[in-house]
Amino acid sequence: MTELKNVLHLYTGQECKCYYDIDKKELECTGTILSVDALWEKGLRHPFPVRVLTKRGKGTNTYESESFFHWDCIAPLLRPLNSMTKDESEKYHSLNKFYPASPVHQIMVEHATFESFTWLLKNGFDCFELIDNGQAEIK
Repeated sequence: MTELKNVLHLYTGQECKCYYDIDKKELECTGTILSVDALWEKGLRHPFPVRVLTKRGKGTNTYESESFFHWDCIAPLLRPLNSMTKDESEKYHSLNKFYPASPVHQIMVEHATFESFTWLLKNGFDCFELIDNGQAEIK
């Protein structure tokens, strides 16, 4: 199982929910992931490594500010891969390379490229089964 703290930096720019505690029972705010401090695990930085542009308040009393959170208090809002639209699917497949499975067969095998993988991340798709493991929520 992939741990969120190992891949959260790949989702910089994605929306998230921020919770008061690691149990994720009480929502503090929503926001956008700005950065993740990779040196946190080595004890070189403060204990709240995820920087988020938060949106707080309701109605006309909303404001944005930068806040810092622990990994366990963040839930990125991601899309399951099976929610890809037809147009998105065509775009994704256009970024991949196809190779013959064997000289005998006419079957083509798809190999993901760096471009197609980064396209999935940029578009907020869950590439690591984080939703299934309860580490992310559906957008």
